[in-house]
Amino acid sequence: MLSTLLRRWPHGALLALLFVVSLATRFAFFGHPDSAVIDEVYFAQYLSAYFTGEFYFDTHPPLGRLLVAGFVGLFDFQPVALSTPWNIQYQGHDYLLLRFLPGLVGSLLPLLGYGLAWKLFGRRRLALLCAGLLILDNALLVQSRFLFFDVFLLAAGFASLLCYLYFRDSRRPGWLLASGLLAGAAVSVKWVALTFVVLPILLDYLAFMLGERRLRDVAKTALFMLAGASLVYLLTFAVHLQLLPGAGNSAGYVSAEFQKTLEGSPYAGREDIQPLSWMGRFLELNKVMFEANQRMSDHPYASRWYQWPLNEKPLGYWRQGNLDIVLAGNDLLWWSASLAMAGLALAFLLRPTLWRDRRWPPLLLGYLINWLPFMLIGRVMFIHHYLSALIFSVLALCSLFLCWPRLERHALWLLLPMAAGFLWQAPLSYGLAPW
Repeated sequence: MLSTLLRRWPHGALLALLFVVSLATRFAFFGHPDSAVIDEVYFAQYLSAYFTGEFYFDTHPPLGRLLVAGFVGLFDFQPVALSTPWNIQYQGHDYLLLRFLPGLVGSLLPLLGYGLAWKLFGRRRLALLCAGLLILDNALLVQSRFLFFDVFLLAAGFASLLCYLYFRDSRRPGWLLASGLLAGAAVSVKWVALTFVVLPILLDYLAFMLGERRLRDVAKTALFMLAGASLVYLLTFAVHLQLLPGAGNSAGYVSAEFQKTLEGSPYAGREDIQPLSWMGRFLELNKVMFEANQRMSDHPYASRWYQWPLNEKPLGYWRQGNLDIVLAGNDLLWWSASLAMAGLALAFLLRPTLWRDRRWPPLLLGYLINWLPFMLIGRVMFIHHYLSALIFSVLALCSLFLCWPRLERHALWLLLPMAAGFLWQAPLSYGLAPW
């Protein structure tokens, strides 16, 4: 019966069904808690600056905050003052507006998983399995429910990869341009998304090494990815700086020359200080952001890259009385996906011919460049830095059924134990139980 349903239902109907289920999980208990979750209030303060025009400083690029500010600006949103305590009990309903867009974008991630699995494997059942597994991950759920911006990075990054896969098959430059622009959007949320700019270039270079592409094809991919990403990144900062003409309380993070360009700056009347150009401000701001990131060296919930594949060291997000919210993945899913990725890596070592199979290299290379570089980073890190790699490992788990065709028709049964694992951890994801 299920096989008949899968054959007869068009992709659009399946995607609509998945979207409804995804929305239901992300928006269940929406508004709980009605107090700030970890850094939520700081992000609310930062994006409120776009309404007051006062310059602010953050360690990440501003696209995520710009998107949420643009959305809440459609309503009667009251800006959050910079002096607001970090553990505030929210008054009114503006905090629901702030959380809505991340929840909506987070609900789209399983649909992207469906599209990627379909494009890579050409199996509707495995595409549905991938989407279901992404719905049933508790870490992706929690990260989608509050004013955090990682879901924007994930959505733009994996949409970029999907566009590249369409380009790889069709060689239509429009897909490659879209891939570059979307990768740039991901980088404009957080720098760790640079991997989505690099991955298509690596895949085309691999095809060149295998004799399937010419060097000029690799150069074309590199040009489109780098140019598209740079364009979006520059435009993001252009909008960001245009909306922040006032000096504000964060101006001390930048030089006197930078501050002189801001209205109300104490350096406004200084003739001995010359303002820099827009490009000068852009470069200085990114330099200061980089240096600030390097100074982040300690946190009680910090974790290391080798702990993430097995879902170790969860991140506490909120506590009130005996209730907690914890950023932790679905244990069964993370362990299974990590084992699947380890098996895939071993298969590549034992059978180098797998590099010629176009289904597998995006999974292995995508996972490795989104995980292993973190071993070189000295700043404080958290388990949410693993989410990009996690999605690649979930795709690897789905791909195992290609190796055992007789099991493929039973693949969707895997969702049952994963659903049990999801429900087991759900009270800590929704803030309904103590840690």
